[in-house]
Amino acid sequence: MLPTKPNTMNTNEKIHQAFNNKETVEVENIYTPNTMKQSIREELLSHIEDCKNDFDEVTHFNMFNEDYYLIGYHNCNEWLSKHNIDVFEGVNICKNFERDNYGEVHTDFDNSEKLVNNLVYWYGLELCNELSIKLD
Repeated sequence: MLPTKPNTMNTNEKIHQAFNNKETVEVENIYTPNTMKQSIREELLSHIEDCKNDFDEVTHFNMFNEDYYLIGYHNCNEWLSKHNIDVFEGVNICKNFERDNYGEVHTDFDNSEKLVNNLVYWYGLELCNELSIKLD
């Protein structure tokens, strides 16, 4: 008789299963090194959960690209501060994502609103890929 494998799932598998079953999952100690901070991950996973009730089909486009995630310079500055992201760090993160995906940078990050919504777009894309959520 072969030994049986214990029924353990890693955190991403639990999130994926919960998403497919339209359940809520407790998120703890999840961190993607060098990309997304835990606080942002938790906030965006909560946003995805909320969107499951708002859209017939949940896609990256309707959650992170169809409308602004945050509006207003003050709100966006507060968001950056809340997540302990320096403006230059945020710009570098966005430029790296853009360069990695498009080969060059076209976006002018001239205000905090554009910066935050770009960060959320890229981090949302990362989460959608992890959760196998349709992109567009």
